[in-house]
Amino acid sequence: MNNILKLININVFYDDKKILDNINIEFEKNKITSIIGPSGCGKTTLLKTINKIILEENNSRIIGNIEFDGVDTDNIPIEILRKNIGMVFQNPTPFPLSIYKNISYALKYYGYNKKYLEKKTIDILKTVNLYDEVKDKLNTSALKLSGGQKQRLCLARSLSVEPNILLLDEPCSSLDIINSEKIEETLIKLKDKYTIIIVTHNINQAKKISDNAIFMYNGKIIESGKTEDMFSNPKNPITKNYILN
Repeated sequence: MNNILKLININVFYDDKKILDNINIEFEKNKITSIIGPSGCGKTTLLKTINKIILEENNSRIIGNIEFDGVDTDNIPIEILRKNIGMVFQNPTPFPLSIYKNISYALKYYGYNKKYLEKKTIDILKTVNLYDEVKDKLNTSALKLSGGQKQRLCLARSLSVEPNILLLDEPCSSLDIINSEKIEETLIKLKDKYTIIIVTHNINQAKKISDNAIFMYNGKIIESGKTEDMFSNPKNPITKNYILN
């Protein structure tokens, strides 16, 4: 198996309260892995632990090792880690700038010239199926976009610096069916180039788009494996009860 990310004996604490309990999991390159489980089971915490965003929260700490492409992430500068492991949050948060500047902002930081910025911005907006909807208003505020368009813009912004891994936390939770399907279609297309890890409460979404699945309960990974296998023949009765109900 071609694994790009490995979590080894990961425990996460807020003060003295353990939120993640001895997590051991590997993520397969160029596949979509869904993380499912009841509310409060640690799904989002696991996602935020991967690129260490969790450490920005008060009194949080990680014990254990995270390896990205064979390198312990403790040895990777945080800005390099975040460039390689991007994240899209549950609630879309465009910058209060134009649509164009939302995409070009990060690219300018890395010193790309104007001609490249313009081409790259258009290419990325096309990648997330947004360009045709906004091509005549690239200089208008991104805050005027609909919820579904904002989410696709935030996805495009994450892709602008070409990460290896893309983390998504319930990206469709506030979207209607049409916009959810657009996001799902985009993710399936993107896995040819990116490794995608998605937290979702939507069982049907996990079944439809993911290659691998992880079921969490009370801060632990109860079961993991191929999505088709887990949903057709769950090995743990807790997994079975969650999936069937």
